[in-house]
Amino acid sequence: MTATVAPLLIEPRRMSMSFMRSAERCLRRAEMERHVELAGEDATVGRLYHCAQAAVGFGCVMRGIERPGRDLAMQIAKRAMAGPDEPGAMPMSAWETALELLDRWLGRPSSFYRADERFEVDSRIPFHGRVLSARIDRLAIDSRVAHVGDHKTGWADPADALTPQGRRYAWHILVEHPGVDEVRYTEDHARTGLLSGPWVIYRDELPAIEEYLRAQIDKIADAYAHGALTAKPGSICSSPSRCPVASSCPVPDWARETTAIETHGDAVAEFESLLVLDARRDATVGRIRGYLEHIGERALALGGQEIGFGTRPGTKLNKKRLADDLAARESGIDLDAYVEQTNPTFGRRRAA
Repeated sequence: MTATVAPLLIEPRRMSMSFMRSAERCLRRAEMERHVELAGEDATVGRLYHCAQAAVGFGCVMRGIERPGRDLAMQIAKRAMAGPDEPGAMPMSAWETALELLDRWLGRPSSFYRADERFEVDSRIPFHGRVLSARIDRLAIDSRVAHVGDHKTGWADPADALTPQGRRYAWHILVEHPGVDEVRYTEDHARTGLLSGPWVIYRDELPAIEEYLRAQIDKIADAYAHGALTAKPGSICSSPSRCPVASSCPVPDWARETTAIETHGDAVAEFESLLVLDARRDATVGRIRGYLEHIGERALALGGQEIGFGTRPGTKLNKKRLADDLAARESGIDLDAYVEQTNPTFGRRRAA
């Protein structure tokens, strides 16, 4: 993998679920992922785990088994994944991690399959001049209700509200299955064993979802048309192995986010980044203040916010005078007599 390869800047006509999710986070990374395979063991574990889950699910449904036994499930999973001793096998550590995550899932009481469940269901729908595609990990339709399950193998915290990804999955189901009135969407986090949801998306929410999809497609199309693929810092910046453009990214190292602090060294590095941010903020505020004083302006406004001097004088308590008088008198102190006006304060606030 060569991290410095320049993006081709050819707008995709087919936009996959993973591309649109990645584009929301960082369009520069999303474009590069179209041409460069994501490296790193976490990505490999994810592919193996999804492969194993689909194989086990299909095998159990074909046998009429609702709750899979560990022995049978692990046998199916090992046959579905490239074994560590076979030619072209995946890294041993990733293979073992995927099997360990599957074994944990099998031990949970919530692990079961529906009789009519399908796995790794592909969907492609023309929309707004593009083709939107998705691969749904688990899908079962019960009369007018669709149950959608999404396996998560990353380290992100479980969501506490319905995600855009969940709405996009629901859109695919509702468009392709006119008889479905509601979609119940659940995220299953393999690393922690936690479930998010289910969230219910109703058919009457389709117009709002489609409005969101149009806006996202238009935003992506505009970025490609102007050759401006923005880089946006976030949790995907946590290591070069998780981003194929990390070394050529214009976002400086100190501004890139990490998902969690795991070592003392990481904590020190994060603290150092915080000090750098504080120093840069103080220096920037000082330069802006100097500029405003130089041109004789009160404040600088941008996006409903402003930075500069307030419109009214401030106040402060003259503690020395108060202390002197308290020492001379025992009662009858009027605190308002010790409040003095000051110059307007300098800082950020909502614009008037």
